[in-house]
Amino acid sequence: NSQQQRIPGGASGHETDKRSPNSPAGTVVLARGENPDGGGGEVVTFETESGGAVFSVGSITWCGSLSHNNYENNVSRITGNVLTRFASAP
Repeated sequence: NSQQQRIPGGASGHETDKRSPNSPAGTVVLARGENPDGGGGEVVTFETESGGAVFSVGSITWCGSLSHNNYENNVSRITGNVLTRFASAP
């Protein structure tokens, strides 16, 4: 639907989030959605001072994209890699 202003079938939906001046220091952008008018969400990560880490996707359609094409789907692969890393962290 062109009203949604998103890449058709993509993981960057019409409601997206991005970094702001209030984002934690050291936030790294891993990917950006290619929505029209610069509206794509950002996939970011950062490590906390206590040794933890955060992975954040800025789109409400990320989860809906998980099931497409099984593990050959980039969204599924990225999510699996993040979960594996977090599960194996000390």
